[in-house]
Amino acid sequence: MKLFEIYHHQGEDFFRFALSLTRHKEDAEDLVQQAYIKALNQLELFEVMEKEQIKGWFFTAIKNQFIDHYRRSKRFPKVPFDGQMMENFSDHAGEVSTERKVLEKLEAKEVLEKLPKELKTLVIYRYYLGYNTREISELFGINPSTLRSRYVKIQALLTKEKNS
Repeated sequence: MKLFEIYHHQGEDFFRFALSLTRHKEDAEDLVQQAYIKALNQLELFEVMEKEQIKGWFFTAIKNQFIDHYRRSKRFPKVPFDGQMMENFSDHAGEVSTERKVLEKLEAKEVLEKLPKELKTLVIYRYYLGYNTREISELFGINPSTLRSRYVKIQALLTKEKNS
């Protein structure tokens, strides 16, 4: 199998390339792993490619994964948790209180738990992980229009649950 041979002979090169992009060992490992998962889902493609073409495919896949991750992190920046953060929240005029925010999150979690597993997964990927509809449709192999109709169904279920 060509894919296994590439992994065996070029895996370290892929890791070094990912490391040059991310500058963090764990992030580089994640990028390489994501590229291999993507490759495993397209094995028939690699049966007709030469070793150098496969190598190029991996470098491109790793670079694209890095770019996608960078774009997502810009849209949804990670905020490190600080013990002082909760103490610094105050109830200013016109702002929602911290207690209200916590209650809303708990209510959302309860409603989310009532959704069927497949719909809950779609909500998590879209609203918590920040994937767009195209990315989710590719990840799960769902037609984008089917995915959009499922989001309409989810919204209807959540509205019904909220009103009951």
